[in-house]
Amino acid sequence: MAKKKIEIDWETADCITLDTLKQHRSFIEKDLKRFEADSKKGELEKYRYEEAGENKHLLENFKQVMKYFGYKEEDRKEEKREKKAKKVKKKDERKDAKEE
Repeated sequence: MAKKKIEIDWETADCITLDTLKQHRSFIEKDLKRFEADSKKGELEKYRYEEAGENKHLLENFKQVMKYFGYKEEDRKEEKREKKAKKVKKKDERKDAKEE
């Protein structure tokens, strides 16, 4: 099968890169939350401390790279509000469905 060449503009490429970085940041943040929960329970393995330190450092680096691609922390606050609104909407829809 022959390979096809696809070209996209720079803005689209930047958006794809930024979305990928956001997704990876989300994975790392979830992992750090699990680490904090496990540490409160005393259920940690030694390597997890190193991994948590590396992840915190990685998050700081992600912020710098995302800033390069035009991302602002204000954007993140808006994304969190939108995400929360979607959760509330889904919850309301499920509640309405149960009532029917």
